[in-house]
Formats: sequence, C-alpha cells, structure tokens
Amino acid sequence: MSMIHPNSPGDLFDRLEIGMALIDTGSHRIIRVNRAAARMAGMPEGQIVGQTWDAVTPPDRREELRAMVRRMLDGEPVDTQITSAFTRPNGEVIHLLVTSCLEAAPDGGAPLLVCQLQDITEQAVSHEHLRLLVDHTPVSLHLVDRQGRVLFSAGASVDSTASTRWTSVEDAFRSSHEALRLVAAAMAGQRVFRVVEATGRFYDMHMVPVPSPEPSDGARAVVVLATDVTERETALLELSARADEQATVVDLSRLALDVPDSTLLVERAVADLAHHLNATAVVVHDLVGEAAQRPVLRQAACHGTPPASTDLCERALRAGWEVVTTEPVPALLGTGTAPSYAVAVPLGPHEHPSGVLAIYRSHARPDDKACATTRLSAPIGSGAFNDREITFIRSVAGVLGAAAARLQIERDARHQALHDGLTGLPNRVHLLDGLAAANAAARTRGEHIGVLLIDVDDFKSINDSYGHQAGDEVLQRVAARLRDAVRPGDTVARLYGDEFAVLCENIASHEALGGIAARIVAEVAQPMDVANRSLQVGVSVGAVFSSADLCDVDGLLRAADVAMYAAKRGGRGRYLVFGENPRPRLPESHVGT
Repeated sequence: MSMIHPNSPGDLFDRLEIGMALIDTGSHRIIRVNRAAARMAGMPEGQIVGQTWDAVTPPDRREELRAMVRRMLDGEPVDTQITSAFTRPNGEVIHLLVTSCLEAAPDGGAPLLVCQLQDITEQAVSHEHLRLLVDHTPVSLHLVDRQGRVLFSAGASVDSTASTRWTSVEDAFRSSHEALRLVAAAMAGQRVFRVVEATGRFYDMHMVPVPSPEPSDGARAVVVLATDVTERETALLELSARADEQATVVDLSRLALDVPDSTLLVERAVADLAHHLNATAVVVHDLVGEAAQRPVLRQAACHGTPPASTDLCERALRAGWEVVTTEPVPALLGTGTAPSYAVAVPLGPHEHPSGVLAIYRSHARPDDKACATTRLSAPIGSGAFNDREITFIRSVAGVLGAAAARLQIERDARHQALHDGLTGLPNRVHLLDGLAAANAAARTRGEHIGVLLIDVDDFKSINDSYGHQAGDEVLQRVAARLRDAVRPGDTVARLYGDEFAVLCENIASHEALGGIAARIVAEVAQPMDVANRSLQVGVSVGAVFSSADLCDVDGLLRAADVAMYAAKRGGRGRYLVFGENPRPRLPESHVGT
C-alpha cells in the first residue's frame, strides 16, 4: 500500500494529522513515523526511526505489547488498543492511545505493525487527578445496575471492600437485610441515606438513583457513595454503653441508700449486669465463714447457671482483688462444659469482705449480633471483658459492698441499741417490745405467757468484796446459766444492774412456769469460779402467769416484781409464782434444808 510504503514520500501517511508509526515485527524496530508522531515525541523523525519499540515503550507496557503482537500474528481476535506513555527529551510525559493493525510488507518480509497514535495526555491527567481525589477522601463510589451487579468501584474504601470480591449487592450485604432493602428502595427511585454494616465495618451510605428514560421504569442504576465510619460508630457505641452503665450505677446507688435489706439491691444488680454485659451467668455469694482456711460461700442471687465450682470466687477473696481471665477457661455452665471468660470481684473492704461478685461470658455466643469490628472493643458485650466493662463491674461491686457495709452498721447499731453490752442479752427496750408483741399474740390465739423477774442476791457484797471486774464476770455467768435453764425460744434479758427477766411464750400453766423458775434457781446456785475463788451465787425469782385479770404488760411486770420481792423476803435462792401461793418457794432440791 502506497500510504505506508517506507519509500513513498509525500503520501497520505505523512499528510495525516494523527500520529502514525510503522514497526517491523521481525526486528521490532521503527522503520517510519510521520510528522504528527514526531511532534508528539518532540524529536526529529531521524532520531525515532531505527529505535526498537522497547526504547519508546514504558517498561510496564512492553510485555503487553509483545503479547498483543504475538496474538495478532497468530490470527487470534485481540483488542488492538492499548494505552502507553512517552517521555520527551525535555522530561515531559505524554500519554498515548495506540491503535494497531498488521499490514503485509512490500518486500514480502515480516508483517508490518501500523500504529495510530492519539495524544490523550489531557484526558489521562484529568483521570489521574480524579482518581487521586477519590482515593484520598474517605468516600468510595460504586455503580450498581438494575440486576444488582456492581459495575464500577473506586475510592478510599475500595481496598477494604475489594477483599470481599464484591460482584453484586447480594455479596456485599449478604448479612444485612436492611441494606438490601435500602438498595431496592433506591432502585425504585428513592434517595436513601443510612448507616449500614457490611463485612464487619460500618458505612454511611448515600444511594442515589440514576433515572431511566422512562420515569415509570424506576432507576436504571444506583450510585452508592460509602464513607467508612467504623471508628465513629464504634466510639458512639462505646459512649452509649458507658452512659448506660453509669446510669445503672447511679440507679443502684440510689437504691442502695433506701433498701432495708440487700435482697432487692443484689437481685437488681445481677439482672443489670447480665443485661449490659451479655453475660452467660452472674452470681453473688455471701461470705458466711471460713472452714479450714477456705471461704464458706452462700449464693445470694443468681442469673443464668453459674459454674458449680467456686474456685474463681475463692481466689478473688484470697487475693483481696478482682480476678480476670484473659483467655477462655472451661467452666461448667448448664449441662455442658463451655469455655468462658470470667471476672470475680470481692465485695466490701479488703480486710473484711462481705462476699464476692462473679460474671461469666461464653467464648462465643450463637445469638451475638455484634459485628466483628464492634467485638474488638465489645460495647455490646462479647468475648473477653474489656477495660470499660471491668470498670463497670468494679463500680457495681463497690455499690454492693458499700450497701452491705451500711446494712451491717445499721444491724450492729440496732443490736447495740437492743442488747446489753456486758452479757449480750436483749436489754429492757428489747424485752418490753417483745413482751407487748407476745402478749397481744397470746390474747389473739387464746394462749398464755409467763414473765419472770430475777434478782441476784447480795450482789453489792460481791462487788464490794471482790471488785467490779469480778461482779461483771458473775453477771456474765448468771446470764449464761439463765439461757441454759429456760426453754428453747424463751427470751432472757438483762434489765439493768443485777436484775434479769425471762419471757416465756405459750406457757401451759402456773406449774409449768414454776418449773422454769425452779430450774433457774437451781442452775444459778451451782458453784462458779470467779476471781480464782469458788463462789455460790443465789437468785430470787418472781413469776407471773397471764390471765384475764393480768392481761396488760404493766400489770404483768408489777405482779412479777411483787412476787420477786416476796421471794427475796423469804431468804436467798427462792422463787414465787404470783397468785399461786403467797409463800416464797424453794426449788424441789432445797425443800427440807
């Protein structure tokens, strides 16, 4: 053909304003270029002719060009357009669109490769600027057709999503039915803005429909703009979880100030911990004693099925600080053994803990809907306990420990207010309250009660002779012997000084009450060792049996007092039941002596 013959000057090849080059496929050398190609290269024609195509082809394009030529020579169908670049002598880079075809050589040699060169530098630079702009913003772009196929993806998030090889929205949002519903809404012509989760990350999605020529056809495609907001959403989840936990601690603290006992508080705390921490089991144990250097624990409240073993709780009590497992450990939960993470925190002060709180969470929960990234910080609760969750557990344990300490102080204060400090017996206030309640109950049920007043004989002489410390020891011994002499359930109290009282509920008769009085006199009369001496102490007892005539508290006490002083006038170690016999009586063992 005359237009490409290397020796045909002035032909069409030279007159074309589009760049042309002729390459010998045998030698790979350029045998001819036109003036337009020389202008593109910024070099005279003579400097270009004779060079190999490798000399003017970028290294990353050389193998592509060779493979294209081989397929063309083999007669295979091939895309004859490639992009290339060329660096001019002044350092300027131009981008070229190269379209090639084969022509037979005039001399019958190797076929000639005819290359049409089009300068696309402006378009290439614009595309590169656009690519840089998109790739360096937190936005990725996706074009989805009506069949849900992803036709194009570009942008900063493409690298993270490309690893999943998205070919369709079905693949992209397989685990998110809401996202698929939103794509369908966009296909119907709605603009959609929503944060969705896909492949373990959160994306702020803007779905914009591309209108079809016919409005009734809906969108012909959807443009999806996605911004990776995983860090923001995780932080928001973390903040929300922290706020919920702080509110829970505040609510528990308020409850801890009001409850008369710890039952409601502990049950509420256990339920709140299970909810906020997605726990498999939560349990609170009270410390009720030590046996052979091992804590004795009693379960106070529980959620789920905790392990049968309390080893973790015992370790926390011995350490005086929380025990946290960082690796899943076997724990008997329910009917099987499941690897679990656990935290155990002592309740109350280190020196005197009142119990222990333990939380267990299985290694993997089948109903856990938290995404993979969310699990790293676990704001919803999964896997190992994180620092925020441990702080929350500590706070709840602090509330429970403080409440237990408050209630114990109140119990101690009530006990001190109602009990005698020397003997440990109920005091006068306690006895009067119990007497009023027992008397009212007895009258309602048609029963009787008995009241005994006991006075130590010649107690002043004991104090004068042996000292007040010996007198206190005598009172303690008398208190112990009174408890031994009465029936189980009877109330022994110290009124003041050397005077004691006994309340006997549901007493059958005067005789039964007299029997108790006789045992008291006999029991106390046994010799006791005090201040390195053997002393024999006597008591005078006045008893009263409730009746229709003696049915009020004041009357019963006055009658018992009258009987006691009547017994005392008769001599040491005597008793008298009011109304039964005006003469003081000795216990049976003393009759005739």
